[in-house]
Amino acid sequence: MLFSVSQGPPAAAHVPSLAVAALVSLLLRRLGFLGVFFLVPLGFAVLYANVRTALGAAAAVLALEGVLAAAALALGQGNAGEMFSGAVYTALVMGSFIWIMAPGPVRVVRRIAAASAAVTAFFLFIMFALPGREHDGFSVFFRSQAELLSSLYTGSAGGDAVRRSLLERYFTAERILGLLRLLVVRGGALASSVLLFFASRRLSFFVLRLARRSPSSGKAPGAESLVNFHAPGEMIWVLSFSLLGAPLFRLLSFGPGEILAWNVLTLSALVFLAQGWGILFWFLAGKVRSPFARILVNVAIAAVIVSPGINAFALALLALLGVAENWAPLRASGKSGSSPTPGM
Repeated sequence: MLFSVSQGPPAAAHVPSLAVAALVSLLLRRLGFLGVFFLVPLGFAVLYANVRTALGAAAAVLALEGVLAAAALALGQGNAGEMFSGAVYTALVMGSFIWIMAPGPVRVVRRIAAASAAVTAFFLFIMFALPGREHDGFSVFFRSQAELLSSLYTGSAGGDAVRRSLLERYFTAERILGLLRLLVVRGGALASSVLLFFASRRLSFFVLRLARRSPSSGKAPGAESLVNFHAPGEMIWVLSFSLLGAPLFRLLSFGPGEILAWNVLTLSALVFLAQGWGILFWFLAGKVRSPFARILVNVAIAAVIVSPGINAFALALLALLGVAENWAPLRASGKSGSSPTPGM
């Protein structure tokens, strides 16, 4: 059941689907900032064809990446160890996403949580545990970001020599790099994995609807709406214990426990944030019926999200709204036992 075959075109059409999915995924990986969408063709392959086709496409991407890596090594470029660890990481991400997209009895929210935890654990292992990682791709990326942020901070002082001196002293690249590493270990990497899987899944369903272009095809199976999303019942206890665990392990100076607690807290907060979004969308669906008014509301929401400071406050309120629904029936349908969206 875990990797059962979904509905799709006849077997003869699977090979073209595999080839297209593999080619588009590989191209996206090579197109810089568009690389974050490289999972979408694999998700589309699961929905349009089946899991076996998506796995074949993923294997083809890894094989082509291996050929390119071998050519680079033959030319004296790159590092074999770094390329191998990167290939394993990519394989884990693609395999995890295909499992998330596959039909089966396990709720999608649990799959995303499990897959994100596995991907994050491996990322942190190759980032910090393996010897000689200070010059690999991940470390170079973080250092470049720290140097960029440091230059932006110091450049904001303009002609104020005193302010520039203070910024250069307290906002050095090393300090910012240390803060970035702290954030990555304490939930940043996990949050990035969750958002990557979630966004890729939603985009996969969107591309499927565009490909079908048929009003009679209806809603794709498994294309859940956040309006009906409810967090698993036990999530409130997970959130409570992680809230207690993070400061407790900090006081006990037990680093691994504190890191684990922060990551669990991050995951719980994201789940309740999704529930908060569902409550907001449910309310807007019932109150805002005019197309023009909906456009205005969407523009306002987008403006809040991209506004520094305001966005953090708004997202925190939405997460608290999601937590509050554990005690108050904020949606008319309420909750009784299992989630009204078994897929989520």
